[in-house]
Amino acid sequence: MPRRDTLLVACVALALAAALFEATPTPDGERFARQATELRAGLGFLWDGAPTTSLPPGYPVFLALLPQTTADARGIINVLLWTLGCALLHRTLRPAGARPALFGALALAAHPWAARQVSYPMSEALALLLIVLLMACLTPRGTPGPWRAGAAGLVGSAAVLTAPALIGVAGGALALAAWRLRARPLALLALLFGAAAPMLPWQLHCLHVAGHVEWLVVGRGGNFTAGRGLWARTFLLRESELRHVWHAEHVADAPARAFRDTAERERLAALARANEPAALDAALAQAAAARASPWRTLAFDGARAVLLWTDMPALGHLQPAWVGRVSLATWRADVAEVGARRAALRLAKGLACSLAQVAYVAYALLLGWLAWRALRTRDGLALTVVAGALLYTLVSAHTALGEARRNLPFMAAILTLVALRGAGPPGSRETGLKAIRAPQYD
Repeated sequence: MPRRDTLLVACVALALAAALFEATPTPDGERFARQATELRAGLGFLWDGAPTTSLPPGYPVFLALLPQTTADARGIINVLLWTLGCALLHRTLRPAGARPALFGALALAAHPWAARQVSYPMSEALALLLIVLLMACLTPRGTPGPWRAGAAGLVGSAAVLTAPALIGVAGGALALAAWRLRARPLALLALLFGAAAPMLPWQLHCLHVAGHVEWLVVGRGGNFTAGRGLWARTFLLRESELRHVWHAEHVADAPARAFRDTAERERLAALARANEPAALDAALAQAAAARASPWRTLAFDGARAVLLWTDMPALGHLQPAWVGRVSLATWRADVAEVGARRAALRLAKGLACSLAQVAYVAYALLLGWLAWRALRTRDGLALTVVAGALLYTLVSAHTALGEARRNLPFMAAILTLVALRGAGPPGSRETGLKAIRAPQYD
C-alpha cells in the first residue's frame, strides 16, 4: 500500500532522528536565531549589526516567520522538516514502483549520519525539503503546466537562497526546465515568476547594500579572502581540521603539514595568544604564500574533493575514530582494559559508526553510477544534478571550507534520480534508463 509505505518512511525518519536528537548549540545556529529576531523587529538582514550580502537569507527568513524559539525547538522543527522531506521523497519515487520507492526513501530516512545531522539548528533540513519539492515538480513525465512550473521556480529559488551550494543543482535544473518550456510561454512565464518571487527581494537588498546584484547569490566575505583561508588551502584535509581555521586558539594545534618548521608554528601561536587578529591573518597569508605551489594545490584540492564524499564527520558521540574498532583483537584489548560491559558498548559504537561510514560512502558510488547512466542516455536533468554536485565539491575543495553537511540536499536529489532512472515504470519489462529514455517533457 503506497500510503502505508509513506507512513513507514516517515516513522523511520522520525524515530531515528528522535533517537539521535541532540540540539547542540552552534555558532551558525545562534546567528540564524539572531538574524531571525532582527528580521522580526524590522531591522533588516544583518551580520554583527551591519547589513550584509555575504550570508544566505533563506533559513533566517523561515525562522522569522515562526514565533521566537529556543535551540531545542529549532532542532525539533528541523526534525519535522526532515521527516516531511523523507515522506515526500517516497511519494516522488512512486512512479518507479513500490519497492524502488520504498528502498530509495529508506536509504535516506534510515541514514544515521543524516538523521543526526538534521537535529542541529542549521539550514540543511529546510534545504533538503526544498530540493525534494523541486524534484517532485520536475521529475514527473509530461510537460509541466503553469502551476507545476511556477512551484518549481519558487522552491528552486528558495533552495538556492537557503543553501547557495545548491546553485548548480537547483539553478541548473530551473535553467534546463526553462529551455524545455520555451515553446510553452505560459508555463515558462510561471516558472520565471516563481523563481523571481524570492530572488528579486534579495537582489534588491544586495543592490541597496553592496551597490550591485550578487550573481552567485551571496557575496564574498569572511574567510574567503582572509589570510587564514589561504593558509587552510595549504594543509586542510578533513572537516575536523576546520577548527584550526575558524578559531585562533587552535592555530597552534594544527597538524605538522600546516607549518614549514617549529619556528613558524611558535610564531603563529604567539600571535594567536596575543589576540592580534590582523597581525595573525597577515602572518598566515605570508605562511601560505611561502608554501604556494601548483602541484601542492592540485594534490590538496583533489584529496579534499574525495574526502567530502568519503570521510564521514562526527555522528553525535560516535566519532570517526571509532571506525575500524570492530575486530576480535580490539574486543579483547577493550575487555582487558575496561571490562566486558564497557567493551560491549565500545563495540556497539564502533559497529554503528562503521555502518554509518559505509552508508555515507555509498552516496559517492550512487553519484558515480548516476553520472555514468546520464552520460550514456543523455539525461539532461540527471546530468544537471551530477554536474551541480561536482561543481560544489570542486569549489568547496579549492576554498578548503567545504563541510559534509552540505551534501545532505544533494543526497536527496541523487536518490530521486537513481530510483526513478534505475527502475522502469510499473508493469514494464524494461528496467533501468531504457524504460524512460524519452526526453523529460514530451
